[in-house]
Amino acid sequence: MLKILCVEDDYIASYLLHEQIERMGYNIIDKLETGEEALEMLEWLKPDVILMDIKLSGELDGVETTRRIMEDEDIPVIFITGMTDPAIWKRAKDLNPHAFFTKPVDLKELQKSIETIFTNRMNG
Repeated sequence: MLKILCVEDDYIASYLLHEQIERMGYNIIDKLETGEEALEMLEWLKPDVILMDIKLSGELDGVETTRRIMEDEDIPVIFITGMTDPAIWKRAKDLNPHAFFTKPVDLKELQKSIETIFTNRMNG
């Protein structure tokens, strides 16, 4: 089963996403609020997929956190954000994430993205 890490600083959004992901049949292994926590816990948690908000608590935003993760790891990242600033979107998309969703998330599209990752892991 895929291990999914959720990095989201909004408690309600994180809780709802957790519930929706579990209804899809996947497992959220942890919910973290900061980029710093994500970087610290990455080696221990060993996620297969990261759901990353762009605006996070702490010093690092989701884009910078993802950039640092991608330097050392090959973990697909799915950005989920409520941000609409074109400059931030460009920074995020320049990292070539697996997918990019705006809130509220289209759950069917999110599920398709996760299933694609799962299929690629099984066939790769």
